[in-house]
Amino acid sequence: MKPLVIEQSDLNSESALLVEWLAADGAAVEAGHIVCRVETTKAIIEVASPGRGRLFHGSSAGARVPFNRPIAYLAENVGDAEDAQKRARALAQSPAPAIKATKKARQLAAQHGLSLEVLGAQGGLVTEKQVYAALGLSPAAIGVSAAASVPAGELSPGMARVLVLGAGLGAMQVIDILLNDSEQRPVGCLDDDPETQGRALFDVPVWGKLDRLEETWREKRFDSAIVSISTNIPLRKSLAERCRSLGVPLANAIDPTVRLNRGVVLGKGNVLCSQVHVGVATVLGDNNFISSHTTIEHHNTWGSHNTVGPACATSSRVLVGDEVVFGTGIFIQPGVGIGSRCRIASGAVLAQTIPPDHAVKMKAQYQILANPA
Repeated sequence: MKPLVIEQSDLNSESALLVEWLAADGAAVEAGHIVCRVETTKAIIEVASPGRGRLFHGSSAGARVPFNRPIAYLAENVGDAEDAQKRARALAQSPAPAIKATKKARQLAAQHGLSLEVLGAQGGLVTEKQVYAALGLSPAAIGVSAAASVPAGELSPGMARVLVLGAGLGAMQVIDILLNDSEQRPVGCLDDDPETQGRALFDVPVWGKLDRLEETWREKRFDSAIVSISTNIPLRKSLAERCRSLGVPLANAIDPTVRLNRGVVLGKGNVLCSQVHVGVATVLGDNNFISSHTTIEHHNTWGSHNTVGPACATSSRVLVGDEVVFGTGIFIQPGVGIGSRCRIASGAVLAQTIPPDHAVKMKAQYQILANPA
């Protein structure tokens, strides 16, 4: 007997929507046969049977199902059918409670293939510290340490002091870029996550929560700020607008490997990670987060508050609105327009204009094979 689970493929979600069952309750299925479809914030996933046998549903179509938890049981022989059916019925009547964990703990666990079920078995909130301990890792090994008395690197005369808004994974990217900048230096971070307080990222200390922005600005502890949060667009936008309302200049973080061609018009508050290419006469607005190995070709016009995953590429004359979220590995044909607040799933190839407030989702099949030949 085997459980059917939805593996966590989307680090920004804790559960998926069970869209439909393609195999009836109690039906005979073959190994690798697609038995249901689920939807995350980024894709529609086709889920394959883990083996051959009879499948008994433990969740109904339309339900929210947590990742890494059984939603059905597969009886691989006649003797297991009754037990599998009982377990599935019990699951339907009393679904297992979702594991309570911080967002950073979920992200770290998913990145390392660690199930949170064991860590959360005793109840309580699973924290990033517990996940590190379970993995046998030290936070300091990836640049997270106790708060430093001074930020990393020397602050030379004339250098602009930059405050990083956010102290998560995106902040580490931004700080890494700024530490390679001869004109700017990160001096502190603000973040609302309790786990970040009293910590430092690459020796850049977390000064407190985001509500200290105005206080630290009035104390003249920094000269400009930049938003490092890439996954929460409303928060990213609101922080940039808060800076403007206080008169805080927005800094750009541009990796030394970025290529900005002639005629590029670049706004403020943008993060351009390693190997980004921006083509001739492209206009890029404010507060965009562009991940590594992305190409924005010539004569593009982009708005503000957009976030782009790694290895995306646009052709010429592409128009992008505001607050658009791009996944990873997306290709956009010449002259295509993408309206504001759209969501484009990883792997998409766009050949036509997408109206505002629409989502493009790709079908994907995920199947784990044991000992593949």
